[in-house]
Amino acid sequence: MLWWVFILVGAILLLRGHRMIKIVGALIGALAGLIATDFLFQAMPTLLEYENEVKIGLVIFGAILMHSMLLVAMRSVAGLGVFVAFSSLVLALQEEGYVIEQNHSNFVGIGLAVGSFVLTWNMRRAMPLIASLIIGASLITSGIQMYSGVTIQQLDVIRPSPMWLWILLFVFGLLIQRIDIKKRKYLKDVKEGVVFDPKLSPSNTPKKKEKGLNRYVQKEAWHSDI
Repeated sequence: MLWWVFILVGAILLLRGHRMIKIVGALIGALAGLIATDFLFQAMPTLLEYENEVKIGLVIFGAILMHSMLLVAMRSVAGLGVFVAFSSLVLALQEEGYVIEQNHSNFVGIGLAVGSFVLTWNMRRAMPLIASLIIGASLITSGIQMYSGVTIQQLDVIRPSPMWLWILLFVFGLLIQRIDIKKRKYLKDVKEGVVFDPKLSPSNTPKKKEKGLNRYVQKEAWHSDI
């Protein structure tokens, strides 16, 4: 029954991940804390006396930990995604008949790791977007696999299957989020006065009606003499 959770969280990340990744990250951390309680109770059955307290504590701890370490997690996930993309390319070339010699495999691995680090560091401003796309596409693909009967233990994190679906979801999410980012940037520029839009400029928007004592502070002049 977890397949719909994977698809739901993946869809949120895929469509609005650059805005909600911290919230979703905290939820994932809370879910991880809840799952960890089962292993903890198996290792220490005496804690079952405080089952509710332990579950609440681990859920809160997991949410806070994931939320606070999200930047590191995003860079790690994005770097892993770049590394996986390079590795998949090498594997695809090998399947087509391009064989890499054994003595060159270590250099290829080092090159992939260094290349992934450099690209990830230079793209650190885009980390929320990249990480949300990678995680979102992977979660949806995994959810579809689980719906078709694949268990969690059988899921392949390195090479999602089918790969064409993962790529399609990634590109689709990228287009949707880019449109949303450009729209939000345009609205911000209009609000700051960088761009003039006759329909959205602050001068054409109705003033907010003041409530309480603020109405009298603006209308009466007696307060300026105090």
